Amino acid sequence: MGNAEPFACSCVCGKTLKLEKHQAGRLAFCGRCDQAVIAPTENGGDAFQFTTDQETPELVISLGGQKDWKRIHAVTSDEENYKYEISEPDSAKDLKDYLASVRFPHGVHVTGIFQFKIERKSDGELVGIISLTLDHEYATGTLGFMIHHLFAGQGFGTEAVTELVQFGFKGLGLHRIASMCDATNEPCMALLRKTGFTHEGCMRESVRTKKRGWVDVAMFSWLARDYG
Repeated sequence: MGNAEPFACSCVCGKTLKLEKHQAGRLAFCGRCDQAVIAPTENGGDAFQFTTDQETPELVISLGGQKDWKRIHAVTSDEENYKYEISEPDSAKDLKDYLASVRFPHGVHVTGIFQFKIERKSDGELVGIISLTLDHEYATGTLGFMIHHLFAGQGFGTEAVTELVQFGFKGLGLHRIASMCDATNEPCMALLRKTGFTHEGCMRESVRTKKRGWVDVAMFSWLARDYG
C-alpha cells in the first residue's frame, strides 16, 4: 500500500536502498549493515544515521536494554504505578523477553518499538519509561509512558513526552503520533493536553483490567502539520 513510486538512496555502508517515495525523510533499515537510518528527502541522496539518546534540562532519555531490566522492572512491577494503567505488571521473565525483542536496531525493525528509560540527569536515578511504537507503512507512532509514583508531579513526564514527540516528528519524520490512557486518569490527560495533544474521544469499555474491570480509554493524537 502507499505510493509505489520508486525512490532510492545510499546507506552509510554504501548499499543502495530501494524504497518508495512516501519513505523520503523517514526511518529505513539496511539489510546489509543492519542499521537504522533516515532516508534523504530527495531521490538519489544519502541516508544518514541518527541518535536515539535525548536530553532535557532534567532528564536523560535513552534506549533501555537487557542490562537495565532490574531497574526497569522496579517500575513495571510496582503495583502503585498501575492505579490507572490499562496494562498489567510485568514478570521478570516477560520483561527480559520484551527487552530482548526490541533491541535496537534489529528489534525495532521487527517490532517497531523504541523503548526508552528515563533517568534523572542529576544522579542517574531511573524515574520512568517511555516508548514509541511505529507503524512504518502509515508513518504513525503510538506513545506510551510510565513515571514511577515516587517521582510523580515533578514535571518529568511532561519533559519526556515533549522530547519523544520531537524525536518522532523531527527525528523520524512521522505523520501522526497517538497516545491513550484510562479515561479517569485526569493527571495523564492533563499532561497530554499540556504538551500539545488533541483529545479525539473515548472508546467506551474497550479494555478489561484484572482489578478495575472494563475501563473507558481516552484517545489523543498530534499531527505533524500541527507540530510547527
